[in-house]
Amino acid sequence: MTVTVQQCVILAGGLGTRLGPLAAKTPKPILPCGDRPFLAWLMREMVRFGVIDFVLLTGHLSEAIEAFAATIRQTLPGVRISLSRDPMQAGTGGALYHARDRLSEKFLLCNGDTLFDCNIADLLAGALNDDAMPPSGRTVVGRLALRQIPDASRYGVVAFDPPYIAAFKPRPEPGSAGLINAGLYVFRRDVIDYLSSVCSLESEALPIMAQDRALTGSVVTGYFRDIGIPGDYLSASSELPSLLRRSSLFLIAPAVDDLATIARASRAGWHVFGLHDRGSSLAERARAAGGTLDAERHGRVGAPMLDEIVSSWEVDPGRAVMFGDGATELGFATASGIRIYPDRQPTYPFETASQ
Repeated sequence: MTVTVQQCVILAGGLGTRLGPLAAKTPKPILPCGDRPFLAWLMREMVRFGVIDFVLLTGHLSEAIEAFAATIRQTLPGVRISLSRDPMQAGTGGALYHARDRLSEKFLLCNGDTLFDCNIADLLAGALNDDAMPPSGRTVVGRLALRQIPDASRYGVVAFDPPYIAAFKPRPEPGSAGLINAGLYVFRRDVIDYLSSVCSLESEALPIMAQDRALTGSVVTGYFRDIGIPGDYLSASSELPSLLRRSSLFLIAPAVDDLATIARASRAGWHVFGLHDRGSSLAERARAAGGTLDAERHGRVGAPMLDEIVSSWEVDPGRAVMFGDGATELGFATASGIRIYPDRQPTYPFETASQ
């Protein structure tokens, strides 16, 4: 089994009633946030962790989502995007059930109106470990991202008996801290056994999975934004464009083999790019170690390779650093304005560096 999960299914069919006029003609997931729709930011984040296949589960205003998909393909080259339209208002579980013929053996699932800026590699590595665990009840069918928050009264809480999720509990009193379901999952296709043509994933299916000891969890941290109400949507519109234009680390061989540095940079919220002449991808090893290579370029390392990444990932050279040994690499990085750390054992303080 591999760590990387190449398919992401996105729930994008909600009515958006709490947003009122904002979502009257535009589905929540494609409301503008800065210079692009919210969903465009979300999908680019998933690409960082190896996703190349998106399935958008649509319903309300599906035609607008279809038009968005045609446009976003131009800015996410190499990815596949397909849509599964609900034949009825089927609920979140029903939407997934109706897309069952499109699902990979293992896939990511997320909400199209929430973004959790966490290190998904930790979730992926945990899901790989689930495959080797002896069953406790039924076979594990999914792993959830869990988030600790100071006031869980809006969401309800998760009873967690690591690594298993024991139960989903009602909303606590206002001001009560708790662990919540962050709406980001790694599922096996077997999850379909818990679903029906009309059902809620959250309120109906997940509690039964927990009862069967078929769910595990990873507690992860990071920026979280749900755009379901006007105030939060307006906050996302101002926050996401600056947050997701990240600081960047470029690794040149042999520094690209330093998995610990990749993991540190990923967990600090940096882009990590690998430029090397290795014969195969290094991303799988990076994700198994808890980090990710957002993009790799293979072949003779040179300025065109660097320039292509800077352009396609909107890298600000003033917020980028490079680790590498060769004089050629250092020369073209200097020309582009990227700072150089030639040490083979880099010590740049990612944990305290600002985005």
